[in-house]
Amino acid sequence: MKVIGMTTSSEAYIVERENPIRINEYLKIRDKNQGDLICETTKTHAYNRFMPLKPDSDMADTHVLEVLKDLGYDIDNEKIYIAKVRLLSEAPYPIETGSEVVVPEFDEIKDILIRTDDKKGLVLGAIKNTDELYKYADEKYKDLFTMFEDKEEREQYELPAIFDLWSMKDYPHIGIFGGSGSGKSYGIRVFIEELMRLNIPTIVSDPHNEMSFESDDDRFKDKYTIFNVGVDAGIEFKDLSSFDLIYLLKSAGDLSDAQSSFIEMALEKNESADSFNTKIESLIELLEIGTSADIEKYITDNPGPEGNRISTLYKNYKRFVRSSNLSVIKAIRWRFKRIESTGIFNFTSRDIINALKQSKTVVIRGEMRILLVYMSYILRSLYYMRRTYKDEHDGSAEHFFPPFVSVIDEAHNFAPKGDPRPSKAIIREIAQEGRKYGVFLALATQRPSILDDTTTAQLNSKFIFRTTRQTDIQTIKEETDISPDESARLPYLRSGNVFFSSAVMGRTMFIRIRKAISHQPKSENPFDELGMMKESMDEEIVEILDRFLPVKVLDLNIVMTELSKAGKGMDSKELIAFLDRKSGEGYYKKTETPFGDKYEKA
Repeated sequence: MKVIGMTTSSEAYIVERENPIRINEYLKIRDKNQGDLICETTKTHAYNRFMPLKPDSDMADTHVLEVLKDLGYDIDNEKIYIAKVRLLSEAPYPIETGSEVVVPEFDEIKDILIRTDDKKGLVLGAIKNTDELYKYADEKYKDLFTMFEDKEEREQYELPAIFDLWSMKDYPHIGIFGGSGSGKSYGIRVFIEELMRLNIPTIVSDPHNEMSFESDDDRFKDKYTIFNVGVDAGIEFKDLSSFDLIYLLKSAGDLSDAQSSFIEMALEKNESADSFNTKIESLIELLEIGTSADIEKYITDNPGPEGNRISTLYKNYKRFVRSSNLSVIKAIRWRFKRIESTGIFNFTSRDIINALKQSKTVVIRGEMRILLVYMSYILRSLYYMRRTYKDEHDGSAEHFFPPFVSVIDEAHNFAPKGDPRPSKAIIREIAQEGRKYGVFLALATQRPSILDDTTTAQLNSKFIFRTTRQTDIQTIKEETDISPDESARLPYLRSGNVFFSSAVMGRTMFIRIRKAISHQPKSENPFDELGMMKESMDEEIVEILDRFLPVKVLDLNIVMTELSKAGKGMDSKELIAFLDRKSGEGYYKKTETPFGDKYEKA
């Protein structure tokens, strides 16, 4: 291979006659003036007499054609492989045209591609097209995982892509971007598996109920715990601010300005859910009597127990009566009851806190509207526990609360542009301040373009799976060092292939996610489900029909009565259509008679 054409201090074109040049392959340019330069191919083409190389091609200019002819290439008839390469580190001077290009030795590139080992790093997959380098790699980098490619398992044959976990001290947050079917969720699974392998305390939002980690060898059995909001995890109401409660109630229905203002006025510090509920019910009862004057008259006109009861309520809540509106409070009651019915106020988060202290992974599940509020609450609680420990305590085991990673799927719902959600506020605070306290974010989303800009700017490392929306691709180009050639490939990446833009490496690598050790929950194909349900219903109806064989059209009323008793009611047209369909399938035999059609077993 040779360098050809016009070059710069960072890019050049190379040509090869014998073998195709692979994209994202690592090569070495032997520049006689600057020494050995390590580069990566970013674009490749093959030309032959059926696809001739033209001067106006994006891979060639007139100078390239002249150099090729000088090197003895018959560009009109010979097969030629040309690639664009980019240096991993910019050279002082333009690359020397005519320089020889070879595959580097492993030791020449090891420190560029691999910064740590599996003891302090997450083994996420393989660096693509490094099979030649793998042959001569140190043994500690071999046989670390299994790949799954072209529907087949393969033993590791390329260098491992190891994310330097210890580097998060300086580069603390991660973005995981990719569209539907890109392998993003699978990549998140592998990422969490590696955190569990290293016993890193982790909290995961799981809106799709996908993150369970059963495996054939049960290696993760004691490393994670699943909590369902309202079932075994919840919020201590007294810890809610008025802002939290407003957003929580919004998940049950929009709030007007008047309703929000009432909550800000009525919610008192350290108030319990029962106390707040009593306040709401009492105010509704008082306001249904009328104004303050009406209530005072009611108390005067009812001197017995009833008047005394209303008098007590009025004394307790008089300060709210004049500034409250009955319809406003009834609307708040409806929303409060709806949220309360989820059970979110019936549980605490103590078990979650204890699990993190034991270096486990905690998976939080629930409806998205509830998760939005709960993750805001639990993240804020955990973050301030860690912050308080670092700021106020002497490092004693008694007060220890560990550093932790928060993995948030559908992050654009938790920290969207232009929406002041409680979850967005705490995520933004962690993104900006979490590094000092050892609190880290891994935010996954299909829509990076609608993720909060301030938060996105703090994501130091990014995993970029297949992405098709141009607005999202534009955001990725702005927030990473991905090249124009690489961004053009984003809509066409295979599932599981990913560009890894690393702040530690200072560059982007092309990797493939390894095979997960744990099993993904099986999801039934909806069309299989439809077929199975239809078959099951058919069997139940046929079982009843078989008791009346042969079925005659004149006897349909008797059959319909029995079907109705079994909860399979049909009218005569539906029953005849069913009998005709089963006859067409060969189950029944249909015979015409003078008294109408007759159906019997085929």
